[in-house]
Amino acid sequence: MNQSYTENYNLLVALITHLGATDKASRTPTSIARDLRFDKDKVVFTLDNFPAYFRKSKKISDNSNSQGDHFFTMHLRYSRRKLDKNSEGESQPLSTEEISMLLGLVTHMLEQEQENSRVYKNLEQSYKNLENTNKITMFAAIGAAIIAAIGAVVAAVL
Repeated sequence: MNQSYTENYNLLVALITHLGATDKASRTPTSIARDLRFDKDKVVFTLDNFPAYFRKSKKISDNSNSQGDHFFTMHLRYSRRKLDKNSEGESQPLSTEEISMLLGLVTHMLEQEQENSRVYKNLEQSYKNLENTNKITMFAAIGAAIIAAIGAVVAAVL
């Protein structure tokens, strides 16, 4: 599972905004991809790999355009749903503040991911520098030992 905020940022923002603001309780990836003009496979990938934001329904679409697709919604919307035995359930769109809060969380996670990447690269470079320093020190010590051995042999011969 590649849950990279950096690679999926644009689609995450679009999906959170769309699923948060739509008047429909839930949507299928086919419908979302068609309406937002995204590749369906990328939409499915993002919905499946960010389960903290998106809820995958057990219900499967029987609509001819999206047959076999699961329905998805935002967890926050789902938690407010008023279920009726005869319907899918009603869910009010999220407020602007709620959508903004979710987008802020995604942005924060993106920043954390990028900072972690920078720290990792810096540590990797520091390790390489330390490794090179250790090699130089080792060769210098070997060189000094060889010179000392040659000096001892020369002193013993003279």
